[in-house]
Amino acid sequence: PESMQLWEDDVNIISEESLGSLFNIERAIYIDTPMALNAKNLADNVFLQRLHSNMTHSLGRTLDKSKMLLLRIARLLNGKISQSDSLLGETELYYERKDEHLKLPVEKIATGMKTFAYLYQLIKNGYLDDKTILMIDEPEVHLHPQWIVEYARLLVLIHKTLGTKLILASHDPDFIAAIKAIAKREEVLEETNFYISSSEEQECSYRYNFKWLGKDIEPIFESFN
Repeated sequence: PESMQLWEDDVNIISEESLGSLFNIERAIYIDTPMALNAKNLADNVFLQRLHSNMTHSLGRTLDKSKMLLLRIARLLNGKISQSDSLLGETELYYERKDEHLKLPVEKIATGMKTFAYLYQLIKNGYLDDKTILMIDEPEVHLHPQWIVEYARLLVLIHKTLGTKLILASHDPDFIAAIKAIAKREEVLEETNFYISSSEEQECSYRYNFKWLGKDIEPIFESFN
């Protein structure tokens, strides 16, 4: 980029003379696909490798206030996510149905279920807290319409309960509306901001402008028409 600015609490982190450190963020997690749960996709992608490591290696803590979130996901999945070591010493994730009559490798379950499974693992392993920023690209893509609302509710509750900062990119009006409605009901709307992107019709088609909308999502809906 030709120029870059980064501020935290009105302090400029990036300047020509120095590069500072963020005090309120210790960890950034980026998710662009639930396929990170598939071991065969890891070979050539360092980002998926890191995400997969987060989902299979615990920090040795599960915050007490996160237990409600884990129970919510378990109810949605009608089961839980477990893990065990293979004969080759690799950690493998499994979906265990509540009745204990079904146990499948996570990579074999439906893609929509994987979307909840990776959040389950990140919460259980202690990676989501108030020092984490979680970035998710189009989380609604593989979800049933009803699960879109449940996923939006879960993300809002993760922020409210754990303090995790979220950056979400979405093209789904139902998901966007759900985020706003649930954030309002959970009394965290003041901490929620919406943006809309538009491409620069100039030299480079990969350049975008992001306009801050505050709490107003009408321009987003208008852009879908």
